[in-house]
Amino acid sequence: MVSALQSMPAQPLGAIAGKDGLGNNLFTVVTFAPVQGFIGSSRKLRDLYGSSLLLSVLAKAIAGDASERGFEVLSPALVNTARGTPNLLVIRGAYKKGHGRDALQATWGRILKATRQWIESSLPQFEYDWESSWKQWHTHAWEYFHAQGESITQARRHLALAKQARAWSGINWTGESSTLAGHDAIARPLMGQVEDPRKLKPADADLQARAFIAALRALPALGEAFAGGGESGVGGEQPSLPELVKRLVTYPVVAKTAFSDERLVDVLPRRFDAIANSTAVAWFMADGDEVGTYLQSKADGAAEAEAEALKSFSSAMRRWAEGLYDAVPKHTQHKGTVVYAGGDDLLGALHDRPGPEGSEIAEPLSSGDLLAWLQAFPSLWSQHGQGITVSMGLVYASRQVPQREALQQVRQAEASAKAHGRNRFALRLLFSGGQAIEWVCPWSELPRLMEGFRDRDQRSGPQAHWGHLASDVAALQGRRALGGSGAEAQAVAQGLWKIYFPGLEPPKAIDQPLGEWISDLAQVLSRLLKPVRQQVRA
Repeated sequence: MVSALQSMPAQPLGAIAGKDGLGNNLFTVVTFAPVQGFIGSSRKLRDLYGSSLLLSVLAKAIAGDASERGFEVLSPALVNTARGTPNLLVIRGAYKKGHGRDALQATWGRILKATRQWIESSLPQFEYDWESSWKQWHTHAWEYFHAQGESITQARRHLALAKQARAWSGINWTGESSTLAGHDAIARPLMGQVEDPRKLKPADADLQARAFIAALRALPALGEAFAGGGESGVGGEQPSLPELVKRLVTYPVVAKTAFSDERLVDVLPRRFDAIANSTAVAWFMADGDEVGTYLQSKADGAAEAEAEALKSFSSAMRRWAEGLYDAVPKHTQHKGTVVYAGGDDLLGALHDRPGPEGSEIAEPLSSGDLLAWLQAFPSLWSQHGQGITVSMGLVYASRQVPQREALQQVRQAEASAKAHGRNRFALRLLFSGGQAIEWVCPWSELPRLMEGFRDRDQRSGPQAHWGHLASDVAALQGRRALGGSGAEAQAVAQGLWKIYFPGLEPPKAIDQPLGEWISDLAQVLSRLLKPVRQQVRA
């Protein structure tokens, strides 16, 4: 007897696998995450880029494996480079869990092998006994999650349940922990030696780790900026193995082997020196609002319509994001750099315009550049053609503010923009003592405010003195006449608005009492809109 399957005409594996026993379409959703905090523990911009790069390359490996097996990858859309590939994949068909996990492990293994071989060949003066540690990180670095459903929405619900279960094993180690995340053993050449913990001399291990990092810093291909610390390494960074890999893969000497399937120009960071050399930096982080709700509205409850909507959306956003690496510098006259763009989310910085030699400053970043960027971004965002709004955090920091602090603050600022209603930006000024002030504003209000503001002398535009508004706000707050949502406070706020924004309707899309919103506005813009030489010291 010939089975029904045997009598079917030949079809691609994915076409057969895309049907369950009831004849309904199946969808597979896959994601992965680091077991420990080596991806999230990013003190340097290079670490942050390395984290994004690793996630993107591994996600592309899974997507490529699914495509080679005849499955259609609905999201992320495949483009020429791995850069910016999100680590959440939606695949049409019953793509097997083991296939995706094997693709991830194989690619991760190649990255580890390339990094390890480069270290050992570049630093032959050390004796190495650490192969077992590298093998453990090959096997136990990532959690891999996989779920299926008759619709994408159902598959995602199943994935959320799967992520609640533990999918990892910890790695045992002796000695001190990394100074970055603090979770894992410090990388050193003899870290794989089997030793009795009672006989382990912490001082010896510490000296070995410091000598190792100092030797890496001394390599011309890396330089002293590779890891903090003096010549002896005292007080410097002591990363774990995966943290070391995350940083090393951003250097061409390692990346050319670790990412042999990618063009280096597409994956390596560009012009980060412009950020490092800038006297002041404004970090921006943006993310699309309620993407899932938007896609469900396009699908109208039909599984196939949902799949086509996701496919179209992912393709449009990936093409748009890939173009940002050139579009942002162009829009900002080379005062802006995109660190990564993964579709509807991106991270970048505004900075001084570098001179011809790179280390020089041709033109410093000004407050006008920040406001010009905020006014230009909605138009840039709309170019992807998708009907979603965006929220952004923008943090302006002087050079004295540690980069780690600024990056943490920009994440918080983006979250604040979403918490205040989405479709808006949160502009935060960050000072060297760790203090910050913030103003959250809907995108549509900023051009009105800049055009409609009049100071006490009826000056407008660049000549206007925002300090007039700030001093009146301070005086009213001193008399407790402006805060709160009571009728009297609202009347005072309305009166103040009419004085400084004559003929302009108060904003309606804010989630704060008008008086509080004006107070935030006055604090931020009165400090921001000053001569550049005063801004950085504010």
